[in-house]
Amino acid sequence: MDHARQERQHPIQFSRSDQHRQRQESDAGVDLFHGTTKGAEAAPLVLKDTMYVVTPYPNTLYALDLAKPGAPVKWQYEPHPAPASQGVACWDVMNRGAAYFDGKIFYNTLDVHTVAVGAATGKEVWKVSLSDINQGESITMAPIVVKGVVLVGNRGGEFGVRGWMTGLDAKSGKILWRAFGTGLDKDVLIGPNFKPFYADDRGKDLGFTTWQGEQWKIGGASAWGWTSYDPDLDLLLRHLRSESLESRHPSGGQQMGLHDICPAPWAHSRRHLYKALESDYARRGPALLLVAQLYRVEQQARPMTPEDRLHLRQRQSRPILDKLRDYLRQIQGEVLPKSPAGRAVSYTLKNWTALNRYCDDGNLEIDNNATERSIRAVAVGRRNWTFFGSDQGGKTAAVLRSFVASCQRAGVEPFAWFKDVLSRIGSHPINRIAELLPHNWAPAQA
Repeated sequence: MDHARQERQHPIQFSRSDQHRQRQESDAGVDLFHGTTKGAEAAPLVLKDTMYVVTPYPNTLYALDLAKPGAPVKWQYEPHPAPASQGVACWDVMNRGAAYFDGKIFYNTLDVHTVAVGAATGKEVWKVSLSDINQGESITMAPIVVKGVVLVGNRGGEFGVRGWMTGLDAKSGKILWRAFGTGLDKDVLIGPNFKPFYADDRGKDLGFTTWQGEQWKIGGASAWGWTSYDPDLDLLLRHLRSESLESRHPSGGQQMGLHDICPAPWAHSRRHLYKALESDYARRGPALLLVAQLYRVEQQARPMTPEDRLHLRQRQSRPILDKLRDYLRQIQGEVLPKSPAGRAVSYTLKNWTALNRYCDDGNLEIDNNATERSIRAVAVGRRNWTFFGSDQGGKTAAVLRSFVASCQRAGVEPFAWFKDVLSRIGSHPINRIAELLPHNWAPAQA
């Protein structure tokens, strides 16, 4: 009880190791306790000697003085989001962070508000309501600011909301535009410059006509996560996620506006079908046999040029895919939606357009297994690699890991390379040092 009372009285706590106390560098470590055990996904912002941190609900913004021991709080801003917003947080009440522009910190609150706070003063500059939590909407994403426009998106696809992304004027908070994830082209803000690569993405008002009735209004397609801007192309790159489970077409097809652009790996769908095999062999077995036929085609396609691979897939894989889709639609009504079999069928049909992308482009692979294998060592080791004891230890480990990866890519045994190069580098001419890099290396003659 005493500990809990102390946490309530001191909602934010900091500590530094002795090593960090002795350093005057700006990257001295700070441990933060913000008084809640909810999802902390907000990366801090550091501007000169100030660190800005946004907490999960109730979305308090802290400014920490890194120039002083213990990083004391310069100021804190409390937006007081509506408590009821916690009830529409479909996963957790996390916040994914803030953005800085023109002397202001911008971030979103769970109850669908965007705020601008003076970076130096902590005073509210403006606060704008973007929707109503009673419709099931909330916001957890970190905004991004591009050319004076603050870009934010909603979430709540699990509650049947209609997803959107909105642009606000950074100076006043005025809503400049809103692009929905589903609906007519004018609502999605699709104009004459939109020229899709894939033929089935070409057409008018596909975000409306590919839905049944008015289900596009509850189609989800919210932009709650990560957005980036390409200054060279002057394009905003965003994702559409979290479609409403209740909004799918009875045929099991995929409505335009959801997961339409990027390819999906068949290995994931195959894994779902395999997990359901034990409980429903009679239905899952034929589906897995069809997937196996797709992979047999890929064995023939692997050594081919992209053009030849595309022709082979169009000729052999397309008919198999059509047969598999028809079969999954046929059995969809025979399985319970939340059973392993039902989830496998639902996952595959939901991502059907993305799963077919590799048949439209000979440069694409049927799955991303090669990539996953290449990063497996990093994924397995990352937990251990957080305990280096010092920043310098972490930097040294990163350099060594880079050398090992370079050796692996060049087909060189890492230990043999390290042993040989360390024994030779002291006497090797500096103007020929590139000869010792893994892709150029030849063992010293005995």
